[in-house]
Amino acid sequence: MPWKIEDVDKHKKGLALDQKKKWIRIANNVREKCIIDGGSEKECDAKAIRIANSEFQEEKMKDKKFEIITDISEATVDVDKNTIKNVVILSEKSKNGRIYTKECQASAVANGKFEGMQSFFNHSKDGSRDVRDLIGKYVNVKFDEQSSKTVGDLRLIPDTQETKKMLSIAEEMPDLLGNSISARGKYYREDDMDVVTEIVDAYSGDIVSRPATTKGLFEDEENNNNRKKETEMEIKDLTVELIREQKPSILQPIDSKIEKLEKENKDLKEEKDKLETKLKMIEKKEDINEKIKEAELPQELVTDIFLESLMSADKEKIDKLIEDRKNLLEIGGGVEGNHERNEGEAIQEEEVLECFEEEGV
Repeated sequence: MPWKIEDVDKHKKGLALDQKKKWIRIANNVREKCIIDGGSEKECDAKAIRIANSEFQEEKMKDKKFEIITDISEATVDVDKNTIKNVVILSEKSKNGRIYTKECQASAVANGKFEGMQSFFNHSKDGSRDVRDLIGKYVNVKFDEQSSKTVGDLRLIPDTQETKKMLSIAEEMPDLLGNSISARGKYYREDDMDVVTEIVDAYSGDIVSRPATTKGLFEDEENNNNRKKETEMEIKDLTVELIREQKPSILQPIDSKIEKLEKENKDLKEEKDKLETKLKMIEKKEDINEKIKEAELPQELVTDIFLESLMSADKEKIDKLIEDRKNLLEIGGGVEGNHERNEGEAIQEEEVLECFEEEGV
């Protein structure tokens, strides 16, 4: 018979409600498959319980320090009492894939994890806290089951410039501030999300600027003094423009490489264009020589000037120039008596040009 919520404690104690649901899902799936494969109910029950329990062995639970980021947009300000009321400390689900179960929040409040927690201006640079950065403490912390949020009142130290500034910003521009809480807790991974089941300790709450760009990040305890912050966003929202705006140093080596490759590409294109032009000229020259050969023009008529004119002409004009020069040869033979040339005398270029002018070329 499939297991229900009330059956879990008989086989595995100390699980939160969401963990019990996961235990049931695993156990029932394993049992069903085992029976389909031909196992007996007794064998399949034992196998299902064993596998479901193994998912919640102590070593599967992670215990690390982490940072909780919330905003103060839902808070209200009591200037007379130097208090920012109903500051959100925990909510059930964060945008960066972390869940704080109701049991986790209720237990943290019941055990006074956040009650009296100190609050400071900005993050610690080296892991230590300066009393000059202390601005107040949290009181009246409670868990609201309906909204699944843990809230508390941030009572500020009276008669200080920092308190006046804090109250003013919280009242007029609450979106500029965020609440960064340094805590330690137990969690496990499920469906690519961190499910926090217990807040072991809450160390301090730091009031930080630009909460939308500084979101929580799980980290190892030994690296706590050198905590790094990362933007809370899904990978699909990450753009080159955003990286260039917030972390230009990341793209600088890539930009330099791109610039170098673009220059090399430009140089290669120019070289390619030159080679293509040169190849076309060679092919054109070979085509002209072939046409001259077919026209049987004497070598003395194929002068450098004539060749230059052919190279600068288009295909149709090349044919016409060669034809006209061939006709010039015939004209030269027809007027031979009038010019009284010596035998073997070559036609001079000036005379060729004069003939072209007479022919209207």
